[in-house]
Amino acid sequence: MRITNLSLVAVLTAALAVGCSSSGDDTPPTTEQALPETTASAETSSSSATTSATATSSTGSADNDQKDYKDLADGMVDPNDPTSVYDGVTISDFFSALNFIDGYQSEEIEIDSETNIVTGKYNHLELPTIAQVKAYVPRDSGEPHPLENVNDPHMQFFLGQVHSMITESGFTPVEEVVNTPNFEWKCVTPEDVPMGETNNTACFTVLAGRVIEVQHKVVQEDVEMVGPADNLLDLLDNNLAPLKELQSGNA
Repeated sequence: MRITNLSLVAVLTAALAVGCSSSGDDTPPTTEQALPETTASAETSSSSATTSATATSSTGSADNDQKDYKDLADGMVDPNDPTSVYDGVTISDFFSALNFIDGYQSEEIEIDSETNIVTGKYNHLELPTIAQVKAYVPRDSGEPHPLENVNDPHMQFFLGQVHSMITESGFTPVEEVVNTPNFEWKCVTPEDVPMGETNNTACFTVLAGRVIEVQHKVVQEDVEMVGPADNLLDLLDNNLAPLKELQSGNA
């Protein structure tokens, strides 16, 4: 995959599973699979227990366990690093905001200690769909490059990559704008995915300099029952709105 002059720490986990059989692993493909040459490393965050905050789902998890995770996330904040804190919003704030999505089981929430990418993975409690959310600051020539809003020219890089990946999979990409109460999202969905294969919608917005990348993954025959990605975006709006208020308070 070609990298433009905007070299991104994390790009497009979306659309990689488009056209893949639903009989395999239901976990969305990772950013690292999309761009192995980036600085992001899945192994880094999962193996560095002393330097990364990772919360996994557990039936016996207690409130004090969540507090321990939050304390660890707070300890990772570097006030001099814009990938750690920007516009008054920290990676710990994102960690807390993505800890839970209403109606979903949180499988894993983590902060990559090297890249400050915050990732959440979720399974719906009742419907056959899974979701993945990432929050990250792009890099330009190796330096952090926070985006101002979802209409930043660099956002076209993300959308263009999704378009290319869907097209290469033999499907037609359909792009739309979805507005939730507090955010504008740009989404790309594959059209005419055959039954039995995976439909993976990618949506993007920007908050406090970070790209918020959302994957909504469902087997094609369940699309009508599950509904569009808009439903997931509405839930995420509730989680992220307080961070937008925090950002406004620091303006």
